[in-house]
Amino acid sequence: WAPAFPGLETLRVSQNRRHEKQFFQDNDIPTCRFAIIDSVDELEKLDATMFPLVLKTVTGGYDGKGQVVVTEPGGIQAAWDELQADTAIAEKFIEYDYEFSVIGARSSNGEVTVYPSIRNDHRNHILDLSIMPSGLEESIEKEASGYVAQMMERLDSVGVLTVEFFKSGAQILVNEIAPRPHNSGHLTIEANMTDQFEQHVRCVCGMALGSTEQLTPAAMANLLGCEWADGEPDWQKATSLPNVKLHLYGKGVPQPARKMGHITAMAASAQLASEIALDSRKRLRLDAVASS
Repeated sequence: WAPAFPGLETLRVSQNRRHEKQFFQDNDIPTCRFAIIDSVDELEKLDATMFPLVLKTVTGGYDGKGQVVVTEPGGIQAAWDELQADTAIAEKFIEYDYEFSVIGARSSNGEVTVYPSIRNDHRNHILDLSIMPSGLEESIEKEASGYVAQMMERLDSVGVLTVEFFKSGAQILVNEIAPRPHNSGHLTIEANMTDQFEQHVRCVCGMALGSTEQLTPAAMANLLGCEWADGEPDWQKATSLPNVKLHLYGKGVPQPARKMGHITAMAASAQLASEIALDSRKRLRLDAVASS
């Protein structure tokens, strides 16, 4: 036999929203109000205060897939039919300021470390821009890091674990967990002393964990297949700035919503880094270049 990481319990919980929500509830991890739904009849019996809500499949959903927004009880049957699932999670729709993620790492020896939080902006339910530092208040940063460490310990998880949060005023709510290097953490390649990929290897190999110190403010802009709509992007234009790094994933066929790579920019502030990353991505587009 051979050890397998991150561990069976981590996979059991993270791969099924029903188990995930139950884990949050059992361990006093703050999350949005939810209900487990096994039939359209159960959905119709929900209290009116649950609406508007998001109906989600328990498995297989990502980047907005497997989700339907139900604004009022009258839309229940249509939403259930669209989801085409035997079991679902109904989550109370919440207003939030922004989403952020926190990446933790736990070694096979039980050593734990946590990266600074990363602010995430989405477009069409797909991660568009990640910024570090996130600008979180110190008290909230400490609270979020504590929850990440707590979850890794309770799950006996080995490797990198990413936790997605919603910030709503002074309150934070856990959205979901991902037991792997995460899209939002790709900027750690340039921004941190030890990036998330190296840290993951250190974890599973029982090595001492590397420093998560942030060396520079940074921002990462995702590159989707739509950037190829008018042909091969202008890579030289995009990388003309010395503080911009381009990463391509070597995927064969560009598709509009497919993540094909990312651009990371470093600067004196997170705001400036985000502006540079977005400007660099804009330069990829042939129409933008032609009109400039």
